[in-house]
Amino acid sequence: MKTYKFEGETFELDDSEGCFVKVTFKGQVAYFGVNLTDGTEDLPYTYAGSWQAAPAADGLSWGYKAGTYQQGLDRACGLLIARQQQIAFDREKACKTLHEETAKLP
Repeated sequence: MKTYKFEGETFELDDSEGCFVKVTFKGQVAYFGVNLTDGTEDLPYTYAGSWQAAPAADGLSWGYKAGTYQQGLDRACGLLIARQQQIAFDREKACKTLHEETAKLP
């Protein structure tokens, strides 16, 4: 297990299960690994959140393409940061504001 810093956050990396890296951040998981579906020399990797796809031992069959290791890792981390923002999003507050602002209109 390794740790990785990205945009001021710390991620745990585990590459012990196959041709992919399990990236964990605040209880959420993303995978980054070999592109099994349509990988090329220029786009050998793919990444996805655990809520989007699950890896196989030899890589990922679905995900967003990445051209380099660094690009794939950083994008997987960015995906987890975005997921945390979605989890923290207060829908009730947004709904309340929507109705309050609408009520103010003439």
